[in-house]
Amino acid sequence: MVASDNGPGNLSADDRGALASCVERRTLDPRVVCNNERFVDKNANIGVLRLKRDVGKENSIGMTATSYNFIEKHNQVLAFDGRFRLDKQTTASFQVLGTTSRNFFSMLMKVRPGIEPETASLMTWTTTFQAEVGMGIAVDEASPGTTEADVGFVQRTNSNSDLVSSGITPIPIPRREIISYHIHTFNHVDYDWQGRMYAWESENLS
Repeated sequence: MVASDNGPGNLSADDRGALASCVERRTLDPRVVCNNERFVDKNANIGVLRLKRDVGKENSIGMTATSYNFIEKHNQVLAFDGRFRLDKQTTASFQVLGTTSRNFFSMLMKVRPGIEPETASLMTWTTTFQAEVGMGIAVDEASPGTTEADVGFVQRTNSNSDLVSSGITPIPIPRREIISYHIHTFNHVDYDWQGRMYAWESENLS
């Protein structure tokens, strides 16, 4: 999918009025810089590519790529993923994602803006192991790099999330006093790369 988005350059009436005033002032003082002049009525170019191939009966591998390009603002994302059926009750999946951005990150971080855009990158990966009648394990990690995914989103950087769950739901047996039941436990902890925990949850249900 390819798109051309006129939203970033579609300035409001107030912004256009301010730009016109800036251009008028520049006729008197050539040193005046009108920043919005570079962006007005310019489009952002966006691309999304998704490829997926079945391997065997119940396995698959895939690739996802996205690109966002505007004036002095660029973002590219590349991800690989897979899902594999190990047996009738067990599946395993993974995703590895990398992204690179060029933007005014110092402005986003409320630090003195730099003259030139800055470049940052992110690597994140997710692995999941799940047994339908037993347990699930998931690990989701994102590196500390300050970045973003302009097509989609990165929920949080500098974070790790470890999850362990287990449960059982037997097939219902009719004409019994207890026809069916379900028991499960769900536990996860979230922490950054400095080892500081910022969230945890434990749930037990029967």
